[in-house]
Amino acid sequence: MTLNRRTCIARTRAGGVCGNAAILGATVCRLHGGSIGRVKRSAALRVAQEKATRAIEREGIAPLGEPVEMLRQLTAEAVQLKDYFADRLKALEELRYTAPGAGGEQLRSEVALYERALDRSQKFLHDLAKLGLDTRAVQIDEARIVLLVAVLEKVLASPELALDATRQARGRELLAEALDPQ
Repeated sequence: MTLNRRTCIARTRAGGVCGNAAILGATVCRLHGGSIGRVKRSAALRVAQEKATRAIEREGIAPLGEPVEMLRQLTAEAVQLKDYFADRLKALEELRYTAPGAGGEQLRSEVALYERALDRSQKFLHDLAKLGLDTRAVQIDEARIVLLVAVLEKVLASPELALDATRQARGRELLAEALDPQ
């Protein structure tokens, strides 16, 4: 919907179209429901969405990809960052140092960065586990297998192939061997 003014689409008692200017973001004028609170709120929401869409297009911001895949990528990056800082910590001789002019020992920044990366990794991994994606993927795979078996059974039993019971059984055996991952 564009924010340009449109005419009201309501019908008059005579059967014609109203013709008054519709309120911004709606298709009706004030006389035909445009002054009702929920119509005003919906119109304001449409106007805000249209303005946001235009601003995003002006800035050249690309739309988000598939959120689950993006979460997996973020998780992988967080774990890689954690591993990087873990390697940096292993390379250090001391976790603390004395800064010149400071009155005591200081913890190296690598320790804080590692802890932060560890916390982020844990959060992302927790979010992935909470979504139960592994379980869902297994369920989808199982459903696909059931569907594949049903299709293969239908093909083997097809009158067009004219396979007797022995040949159908042998066909099932051959398919099972072909599908066996070993």
